[in-house]
Amino acid sequence: MSREARERSATRRRRRTVRPANVLAAVVGVLSLAMGVWALIKTGLNTDHIFTPTKDVLGLPHTPTLALCEIGFGILLLAAAAMGRLGTILIAVLGVVSIAFGVIVVSDSWSGRVHRWTAASHDTGWLFILIGAVFVLAATLPTFSRARAEPTRAEPVTEPGPVPVDDTTERERVDATEARSEPDRAVSEPEVDASSADAKPRSGEGDAETHHVNTA
Repeated sequence: MSREARERSATRRRRRTVRPANVLAAVVGVLSLAMGVWALIKTGLNTDHIFTPTKDVLGLPHTPTLALCEIGFGILLLAAAAMGRLGTILIAVLGVVSIAFGVIVVSDSWSGRVHRWTAASHDTGWLFILIGAVFVLAATLPTFSRARAEPTRAEPVTEPGPVPVDDTTERERVDATEARSEPDRAVSEPEVDASSADAKPRSGEGDAETHHVNTA
């Protein structure tokens, strides 16, 4: 029994979800990581004095401690950007932390310690407040979905062949048909006998009429 195969090309629609907070976190994460590495290169890293020296990077004072914090902040943002919905929640949390740090710097709550550890100025504090507010706002924005049709690999489709017929099953089917036809024959035979019985008296009556005519 021969089988013919043919190829059928199919397409599927792939839905891609874009989250504004994750995209923004990826961009800011790269910038924060680059600024932290640049500041760490300029200040150096001395484990005995991680709070000194102080160097300016893009007009903002940095210590090795602040540089390390910016590197860690950038890594967390990049990781959150790749985590989908859970990453959006983490981005919102990082935004709140950034706002809190900025408020501490701007309000001079711990001005002595904060300035000694990070050398952060009011400009640095306002920058962190702005970044945190943008993160919190972006986390509340709806997601955008886009569907795109992609061709899939052609798959051979084999046509099904005829189902083989079993001789035993066919013989049983014929026997069942014959068994159903036998009662019909038995019912039809008495009807034929009754019609022939009605025909006999009529033939007798014809003979009587012929005999009466001859006698006359």
